[in-house]
Amino acid sequence: MVTRDGHCSPGGWLPLLAVGMALVVTGSPLAQEKRETPTTLIHLTDPDGSDPKPLADLPEFRFQGSPAWSRDGTRVAFDAWQPQYGETNSDSQIVIVDANGKNPRVLIDGAMPSFSPRGKRIAFSRYSPNRGVWVMNAEDPEKELVLLDESGWSADWSPDGKSIAYTKYGSSGANIIVFDLVEGDRRFLFDEAQSPYRGIYWNICWSPDSKRIVYRAIGQDGQQEIGVVNAESPSQDYVTLLKGKAASGMGWSPDGKRVLVSRRDPERKVTQLYSLDADKPSAPERLKGQDPEAHLTDFAFAPDGKSLAVSVRKPAPAKDKAKK
Repeated sequence: MVTRDGHCSPGGWLPLLAVGMALVVTGSPLAQEKRETPTTLIHLTDPDGSDPKPLADLPEFRFQGSPAWSRDGTRVAFDAWQPQYGETNSDSQIVIVDANGKNPRVLIDGAMPSFSPRGKRIAFSRYSPNRGVWVMNAEDPEKELVLLDESGWSADWSPDGKSIAYTKYGSSGANIIVFDLVEGDRRFLFDEAQSPYRGIYWNICWSPDSKRIVYRAIGQDGQQEIGVVNAESPSQDYVTLLKGKAASGMGWSPDGKRVLVSRRDPERKVTQLYSLDADKPSAPERLKGQDPEAHLTDFAFAPDGKSLAVSVRKPAPAKDKAKK
């Protein structure tokens, strides 16, 4: 198994409210022995990856990933954990912070947040014992916390606010589900009886026009690929953009013409951001403003397209490299 607000009418939320559950917040392992670990922090950069600046001062969270912007550009949510105390991704918390780096706060245990268009709700995933796709109030989960699908994973809210997409596994392989928030219906984007994929990774992402979804998957032949699928109907209408290994980051340029992915640079031996033609296979083009020695993985464009929120692991200082 591969792992990692739009206003809705009251009737549209009835299918969700029927399965609501209580809030659970995990504790902090402050009593554990602290370890030396590299830091991967959310930075704000220019659109080409240049001029990175840390988003917020959160030294306790030395791993920060899966950033997501509110649609008005005023807030950023991401998942974070404390590897220096032995935590892993399954211990992640949802953190939300103002875009100027102020007012950071932890909302709840979970990963891969995605704002609704009006910013009032967040779709996200939780690990066991509360595993599944959830929806919560973006300010206070105690006001609203709803289980959408206990076997779903990696949710992304469509820009038009009408749907939430997420991944799911079945007997025939992996699939992407589109949940209609008004009607309460779920539809599969790939053939339920014979999916082309044995696994679909986390961080799937809607196109700006809410018509397509980019994803990273493992085909039935065992090869990784980046693909784009038509989300408007379960028509098997998808295209493979790139074959080969990639990292966890996926997204779209603001105009929807390019897909961005993070992948390992074979020469520099670091993970960097690349763009691809969104309509057909093309050679990956590295964003030229990136620090050639830094690792850039998860990312999200600001709604105005003027900046990126990116998970950045900078190279170790020279004195630290000499110790290795």
